[in-house]
Amino acid sequence: MRFLAKTLVVTTAMVLAGAGSASAVTAEPGAGKAGVYGGCFLGLVCGALDNRTSRPVYVAWSDDGSGYTYAWVAPGTKKGGRWNDGIDVDFFSVGPGCKATTNRWITWFDPGWYKITDDETVALNGYVCDGAGG
Repeated sequence: MRFLAKTLVVTTAMVLAGAGSASAVTAEPGAGKAGVYGGCFLGLVCGALDNRTSRPVYVAWSDDGSGYTYAWVAPGTKKGGRWNDGIDVDFFSVGPGCKATTNRWITWFDPGWYKITDDETVALNGYVCDGAGG
């Protein structure tokens, strides 16, 4: 029975990890938010950003409550995810004068910070900027 319970938890976590729908909400890391966004759900499901664009994308996460860590996600790479690097990415940023897209150019993200939930992998497939943008 114990094996069955563990299998059910792992299977559920894997389904949730693949079900990310880029439902990010505009936010800013640390801006009046209660608690810490870091930490993977059940230690298994972590937020991630899959950068399928030709531009680097800025991300932020906080796993221990001591502040945010920021990093660039290079084009064609992924940051976060329990089975990728174990980091729980909490936010991604779209630079000034730019727009990012996901879902085959259906969902647009204007400039700003966007929340990534623990059960979400945001796969950006487009990133365009005007002449002054980032």
